[in-house]
Amino acid sequence: MEEKQEVLRYADMHGVLQASRTYKIPKSTLGSWKTMSFDAIPQDKRGHLEKTGRPLSYGMAIEEQLIGFVLEQRELPVMINVPMKFQDPRRKHS
Repeated sequence: MEEKQEVLRYADMHGVLQASRTYKIPKSTLGSWKTMSFDAIPQDKRGHLEKTGRPLSYGMAIEEQLIGFVLEQRELPVMINVPMKFQDPRRKHS
């Protein structure tokens, strides 16, 4: 966080293009950092921003069911590969 704020201070003094060249950071990244308020977004114990992803599509209950389903599927001893995905389920396999 402090590094980003230092880069933004440099960009304020010298311009975004110069900061981009000096710190080897794309101008678009600096632009998105400028629009972000780092003090307003809570950080976790490691200093990473929390809750910066997109909103849930289906609500928390369905998201939790989906996570449970995925975790169950991971534990199954079935390997899914590309040819298996495209097999016709009505066809008998020999």
